[in-house]
Amino acid sequence: ATIFDGGRRRAVIEASKARETQLVESYRNTVRSAFGEVLNALDARGAAIEIHDARLAQALALESAATLADRRYQEGYDSYINVIDARRSLLFARQAVIEAQRAAAAAYVDLVLALGGGWQGSTAVDGER
Repeated sequence: ATIFDGGRRRAVIEASKARETQLVESYRNTVRSAFGEVLNALDARGAAIEIHDARLAQALALESAATLADRRYQEGYDSYINVIDARRSLLFARQAVIEAQRAAAAAYVDLVLALGGGWQGSTAVDGER
C-alpha cells in the first residue's frame, strides 16, 4: 500500500466534490426551467381560454344582430346591405372563434409537453414495420 501519494487522493476527493456541486446546480437550474415552462404554459392556456370565451360571446351577440337585421329587412325597415353587413361581421366573429379554439388547443399541447408528456410516434423507418 502506498503511504505517501503526494496529495493525489485529496485532489481526487476535492474534484469529486466539485463535480457533485456542479451537478447539483445543473439539476436545480433544470428544475427551475421546467417549473418556469409549466407556469408559462398554464398562463398561456388560461389566456387562450379567456380569449376564446370572449370571442364566442361576441359571435353569439353578432348572431342575434344578424337575425335582427334579417327580420328588419323582411319587415321593410332596413335595406339588404345591413343584412349583408351583419352576416359579414358574424362570419368574421366565427372565424375568430375558430382561431381562438386553435390557439387554446396549441396552448394545451404546450402545457402537456411542459409537464413532460408527449406522443409516441411510429418507430418504423422508411416503410419498415
